[in-house]
Amino acid sequence: MRMADEDIVDAAEKAAGGVAAAIKDGANGIGKAAMEGAKDVALAAKDRVSLGGVEVSPLGVGAWSWGDTVFWGYSEAMDKELQEVFGNCVGGGVNLFDTAEVYGVGRSEYLCGKFRRDYKGADKNGIVIASKFAPLPWRLGRGSVVDACKASLDRMGAESMEIYQIHWPFGALNSRYWDGLADCVDQGLVKAVGVSNYGPEAVKDAHAALKARGVKLGSNQIQFSLADRKPETSGMLTLCEDLDVRVLAYSPLAQGLLTGKYSKDFVPSGPRGRVFKKKLPTVAPLVDKLKEIGTPRDKTPAQVSLNWCITKGTIPIPGAKNIRQADENCGALGWRLSEQEMSALDAAASAAGL
Repeated sequence: MRMADEDIVDAAEKAAGGVAAAIKDGANGIGKAAMEGAKDVALAAKDRVSLGGVEVSPLGVGAWSWGDTVFWGYSEAMDKELQEVFGNCVGGGVNLFDTAEVYGVGRSEYLCGKFRRDYKGADKNGIVIASKFAPLPWRLGRGSVVDACKASLDRMGAESMEIYQIHWPFGALNSRYWDGLADCVDQGLVKAVGVSNYGPEAVKDAHAALKARGVKLGSNQIQFSLADRKPETSGMLTLCEDLDVRVLAYSPLAQGLLTGKYSKDFVPSGPRGRVFKKKLPTVAPLVDKLKEIGTPRDKTPAQVSLNWCITKGTIPIPGAKNIRQADENCGALGWRLSEQEMSALDAAASAAGL
């Protein structure tokens, strides 16, 4: 993992170091064919996509910021609005919430579980929580996956979860972790399993190993956006489509770079600000193209960016710390970019060297 300023977002996403030490101490069914033809389908929030047999909305919510004090500045005073965000999303049809044991050292999992328990809507049973196992150096066997899963469930106040993922690859221990995922399924702790930050070869190996255990690899969660198209250019999207593995796109707005809300004179505080100062000049022409395409549709750059991810056949999971962000994210659904608009955005990203 590189630790330069421009890569601090990735480092924080993996949440190693101090966080790791702390851890030591209902709707329309849309399957593979529809996702393959996403360019021809305007997916709405109430539509559903099958992920390892679990029905999820075509856009989810990334809950990294829910509980993370270091990178996102979380405080418990935010909990009331975060619960409103959760309720508004579920009420609007978005049912997928992605968390991890390292997010806020378990606080994010706790909040996701609490918000689901407290939700009173009729669609409560359709809520999907996906969490992730951190392959830390002292976790040497398959049993560590089961133990960590049980600990996550305790924090959520749940007996089982819908989706459990390996947060990042860990070399020689990968096969043990895959067995651990299968054990979680066999023990009824989880309904579907996935991986995260995996390259093409690791995805193929995980898919084969789980298949041998009678378990389907449901997803690969990777960084994907107009500012980071490597999963497409490397063949990852095609591979996952061929294997019927869903791609969950994290950082689909490039941590806010693609929202059009920042400039060289206005950047976020902390690590993101240092990254943004370097990258904003590069993405500025791309953001201009997002505005050009979005304005006639009354859509923001963020909504166009998310729709681009959906039209590429992925399930974006942008973060949302307040109602405004949640509503804006949901505005990416119910319409689709044309082939000409997609090509124009791809060309703008290429011209920017992205």
